[in-house]
Amino acid sequence: MPATVVSNTSPLFYLHCLRRFELLLQLFSRILVPPAVVQELEEGKQRGLSVPDVTAYSWVQRRVPADPIYLSLPPQLGKGEVEAIALAHEMPETLLLLDDLSARHAAQDLGLAMTGTLGVLLRAKEKGLILALKPLITPLCRAGFRLGPRVERMFLDLAGE
Repeated sequence: MPATVVSNTSPLFYLHCLRRFELLLQLFSRILVPPAVVQELEEGKQRGLSVPDVTAYSWVQRRVPADPIYLSLPPQLGKGEVEAIALAHEMPETLLLLDDLSARHAAQDLGLAMTGTLGVLLRAKEKGLILALKPLITPLCRAGFRLGPRVERMFLDLAGE
């Protein structure tokens, strides 16, 4: 498992909503976030959302992507997604955290290793850091996470629930 991950905004937001943000540190040694992700979290805070203050965590580091790959990514992707994909692209040994399906397709086209919020929770269960995935599904969806019944069942089966 990679020690370093690059994260888009949504996994950070959803894990914070679940009060499970610390799982990131328990699973990975550091998290890299591009400036657009920091900005999106700040904008969420200004709109009154409860978001993590990533600048308060020494294991979350802001890193500017240097790779121009972002210029050729689909225009419908958000700036945080584009910068996270670009940053992961220039660091091939990292794991990319993304939830948005379009962004995941773009990352897959580039051959990037990735997972999302549910994947982080599944890894946490496998490591014994959480007891069960199922009790987190409803609060996750209440926070705005979109999850179809087939994907939910797949993850619960993987978790042995």
